[in-house]
Order: sequence, then C-alpha cells, then structure tokens
Amino acid sequence: PEVQSRAQAALLALQIDDEEASKYIWELPRQKQLMVALAAAVASRPKVLILDEVCDMLDASGLALVHRTIQSITSRGGAVLSVDNAIDRQTQWSNRLGIREDGRLSAISATEEAIANPVVLDRLWPLQAVSPTTDRPKINSRREPAMAVAELSFGYEDGAFIFEDAEFELGPGEVLGIAGQNGSGK
Repeated sequence: PEVQSRAQAALLALQIDDEEASKYIWELPRQKQLMVALAAAVASRPKVLILDEVCDMLDASGLALVHRTIQSITSRGGAVLSVDNAIDRQTQWSNRLGIREDGRLSAISATEEAIANPVVLDRLWPLQAVSPTTDRPKINSRREPAMAVAELSFGYEDGAFIFEDAEFELGPGEVLGIAGQNGSGK
C-alpha cells in the first residue's frame, strides 16, 4: 500500500494521468516515457538520484517538472547527480559543478565559482550563454556524504579510456552537475 501510494504520488507530480499510467511505456510519447521512468525512480525515495542527459528531449513543461522533482528530492535531504551537456541548465540547477574534459573530471567547485571563471566557460561552452540564478540548493558545507566516489574509471576493451580516476562526494541536499561537451567522457 505505501509503495503504491508513493508511486501514484510520483506519477501525479510528473503529470502522468490514470489513462497514461495504464498504458505500456512504449505506447507513450518520448517525454511521457521519461516522466514515467523518473516517477519510478522517485517513488522509491532514493538517497541519491542520478540523472544522465535526462532533459535532452523535454519541452519547457517537462524541464520544469524535472526541476521541481530535483527540488523535492533535495528539500527532503536527498542528493542529485546530474550529467548533462547543457551548461545553462547545469548552472541553474546545480549548487556544485564538475567539468569533464578529455576524460577527466578536471574541476569541482561551487557553481558560482565556475560561472565566474570565464576561461573555463569560454573553452568548454563558447556558444552557450550562462544565466545567473539564485534558485539552486545551498551547499551543505559539512555533512556525511550521501555518495562518495573514488578512483572510478571506465574504458573500452581496446584500452581507450572514456574517463579515469573520477573522485567526488555528494552531500545530502546537494545537486552536483557534471558538464562537458559531447565526447568529453560524461
């Protein structure tokens, strides 16, 4: 009963009506498929939610729903790791920003610091404007990490590394955005 009620609440929050919820997922439009998948993840009340390029096919209303979902998770002490190449979205939604470049996580800093570094932004996203915002969660300065990653590497059998030696912590209530251009190993 509790799991079913949480699932229904998550579907409702992501604007999936009863008719849509009764269909097979492949019968839904792509945006609704993404919302159903997000609802399934959120219904389990994860301590950490990992979003990988989830917003690419969403319209403005879908983006707003994802943003509200992130805010809901962080407000209850959950954490979000968001991997996306849209720097504007990452700087608006994340309180810390990690930059992926040449298969390495080259920097993790408060989002405000990353925005203030024109060399980083010009080199990685020369064609995207960055809008300052105050709508992101505050950094939880000293906390027990919700997730800690050390020495994480991934490569192909031919020896080509996609990324190597990634290391970071994600605290309760935080959103860490990992950003980089396509092909950077996000």
